[in-house]
Amino acid sequence: QIDAGSFRYQVFAGFGFTPLNSISESWTAGTEYALMTIPVLNGSDLFEIVNDTWTGDIANNGDYYISLNGSDQTGMIYSISTGVEMGDPDLEAFHVQPNPASDRVVVNYLADPDVEQVVEVVDATGRSILRQVVARANGEARMELDLRTVQAGAYHVVLRGGQRVITRKLVVQ
Repeated sequence: QIDAGSFRYQVFAGFGFTPLNSISESWTAGTEYALMTIPVLNGSDLFEIVNDTWTGDIANNGDYYISLNGSDQTGMIYSISTGVEMGDPDLEAFHVQPNPASDRVVVNYLADPDVEQVVEVVDATGRSILRQVVARANGEARMELDLRTVQAGAYHVVLRGGQRVITRKLVVQ
């Protein structure tokens, strides 16, 4: 990751650290090529592929960067707006309230007695700020997270269990 101005860039190094324009590959103008796939889970809309003055500098690998800030800027090529899959009971049951929050938040979720589940509050860099193992239960359940030690900012609340990872945005004031 590289911070430049108000943006954070992630270098695409799928070809190593060799600039893409030095690869002996035939690229046809006006044709789209998939250089990578970014898995965006459950409504996280924090990614943009951008072409701005910073990415346009050949020293920065010539326009092949991804902005992690998710705000619209001049030169944007693609903006990914993800939706929530409807009809999935796990997704429909997972709520974080109130939002924005200041001192505490209530997390509603669908508990599974056969799977260990963990709830985490994660910052923009992916660092876990709070982590709590969920009591095993069956059906709809709720837990409270104490946010008094969490600095103001934007976070994700992540529910992990088995093969499932579900996220919700959270703003702490």
